[in-house]
Amino acid sequence: MSERRKRDDPSVSSSGPAGDRPGTGKAYDPEVLKAGCALASAAALALAGGAAGALRTGPGDDWVSATLSSARAGARPVTLKLSIHTALQCGRLVGGALVIRLPAQELVPKAVPARAVLVGGSTSGGVVVSGHTLTVAIPRPSGVLCDVIAPGTVVVRLTRAANLGNPARAGSYPLIVQRGRLLLRTRFTVR
Repeated sequence: MSERRKRDDPSVSSSGPAGDRPGTGKAYDPEVLKAGCALASAAALALAGGAAGALRTGPGDDWVSATLSSARAGARPVTLKLSIHTALQCGRLVGGALVIRLPAQELVPKAVPARAVLVGGSTSGGVVVSGHTLTVAIPRPSGVLCDVIAPGTVVVRLTRAANLGNPARAGSYPLIVQRGRLLLRTRFTVR
């Protein structure tokens, strides 16, 4: 095949040095790659959200469990560990936010510092408190993120610095975690 045909025919690719766009000799722009990966990830996560307008709830393929550092009624501060099993990209939650709806009986401060909430071991991107609802921004991953989306479990930990307090009365209490169209429910017990 002639060099001219290779150059003019888009179905024929040639590769240059590692990191070059095939057939151009020009390097990929890392910012364009990041933007493309983010767009593809958002589209894949949106498609994974289920039928249009429908909310998926656990404990099917997706679920959440809650663990308190102390089950004693009225204890404060307590650590709340949420294990969330859902679609992850490269083992991480990416984009968007988690909405955590705590029971009305839970003691919740007016503000929670970003460093008081860890998502997959990383400091959250920020926390907004509205009554008993915490909206947690997912931390932005650094570097280029792969395209692998697979089920996995990530831990979201509200540390003692979040200053949460258990309900004053013993009982079983509901907790809801929402991410986009995904709605997960669980309960925790205080004694």
